[in-house]
Amino acid sequence: MTQTNSTIGYKPVKSLLSRRFSSQSRYPNKELSESQQRQMTEFIARMADGRYQLTSEPCPCGTSSKQYVLAKVDRYALPLNSVLCEHCGTVRLDPYLDEKSLDNFYRELYQELYGRTLNLPQYFAGQSAYGRKISTWAKSIGIAPGARILEVGCGAGGGISALQAQGYQAAGCDYDPAMLDYGTNQGVRDLICGSTTEADAQFGAASFDVAYLHHVFEHVGEPTKMLSQLKTLVKPGGSILIIVPELEFIDKYPCPNGDALKFFHIAHKYNFSREGLAALAWRMGFRAEHITPPDQATGWSTMPELWMRLTQATAADSKPTISPKTGQRILQQLKLNEKQFLRTHYPSRWQYQWNRFRRHLNEYTQAISTWGRAA
Repeated sequence: MTQTNSTIGYKPVKSLLSRRFSSQSRYPNKELSESQQRQMTEFIARMADGRYQLTSEPCPCGTSSKQYVLAKVDRYALPLNSVLCEHCGTVRLDPYLDEKSLDNFYRELYQELYGRTLNLPQYFAGQSAYGRKISTWAKSIGIAPGARILEVGCGAGGGISALQAQGYQAAGCDYDPAMLDYGTNQGVRDLICGSTTEADAQFGAASFDVAYLHHVFEHVGEPTKMLSQLKTLVKPGGSILIIVPELEFIDKYPCPNGDALKFFHIAHKYNFSREGLAALAWRMGFRAEHITPPDQATGWSTMPELWMRLTQATAADSKPTISPKTGQRILQQLKLNEKQFLRTHYPSRWQYQWNRFRRHLNEYTQAISTWGRAA
């Protein structure tokens, strides 16, 4: 189907969710500031001159199923493909920045592109709220205070602070020294600057009853490598808790209110489906259990969250079955969401023409009135 630059009305485009996901889309992104526009332009320039390189990878579910290109731009209008796996329904950016390019992006463009002006006390308080939620979940499955818990990507350590206040032996690791210093100054113990490798070096293998990643796993460039590292840190019988955004239910929550484009952005390499995350876990020797989170409000409660508990698979466990229509189901749901979003936020062709006629009629009436008074 031929794609046009028209932004009036809605027509389904095969594979793409709609025309506004096309690289030629003229749908305006009214939320970008001048500073974000500059960073977007700089990113595209680095792509064009080869400073940024892209690499392609298969879906982490481990299959070579058909892939659907849902979008050719992300929410910042960066030229990145969001691809859906027909087998498991996971959406990923592919191709994606290679390791060197991604490191440079986070160092030089990320903060300003995302408009991050971090209020550390507020951020710390928000983390503390989800830390208390993790504590409630841990107690519900019999992980009592005194147990050892590791947060990967702990930021300023607010979540760790809440867990320590509940009596858990909690620790965290992160790459941002400024945020870690803030947490340390707030009295949070055992914050490590680095990755799971540094956590292993400090605490030793099989040290933790639980390791969790709160809105971190979708950022991870190599999820299989991350799960391998976590496997060495968690005790036999321990748990890995993964909390990520859940794309399939974006029409049920205020954020993103049915707008898939808000969930397609460069920092999130993956939008995991339940089936995709379960398949990835099985590949790495885990069984995955979808869990309902505690009914406690946090700053992330306005968006759909996928909570998955991973435990070591046993001989009694069976490989998770994935419906052959999983990817098609999620694709159709996303297209229905997009159709409804366009109906709500963009006028149809006849509405556009009618509004245009009324605007011109009002201008003509005002001109006649002004001319009459002048005469």
